Amino acid sequence: MADTILTKGTDKKRRVWEIDFLRGFCMLFVMWDHLMYDIWALFASEITTSWGKAVAAFAKSYWTSGIRTATHHWFVGVFVVVSGLSIVFSKNDLLKALKVAAAALPITVVTLIAQD
Repeated sequence: MADTILTKGTDKKRRVWEIDFLRGFCMLFVMWDHLMYDIWALFASEITTSWGKAVAAFAKSYWTSGIRTATHHWFVGVFVVVSGLSIVFSKNDLLKALKVAAAALPITVVTLIAQD
């Protein structure tokens, strides 16, 4: 009974939707946080339009705001815990980790090049 309430999907592939929801929500926060940092710290000096400067100012105000300070560690902690729970339920952990690393490496290289 509890298994039916907590999961959805077919018998072949049952998912705990609450974990997926929390992980997705935290991923959106992480992407937002990184986007605001990139706009403010990496690209703000190169922005010349008034609209771009307003976006960069917003990014800086977000990055230094009390809202970010108050929620950042909570979202990071929930993301780490939920990701750990996902690993417990998953199969082929090494293969998935290699896929993520393969996707992350080009992003890291581009970010390092953009900083220089």
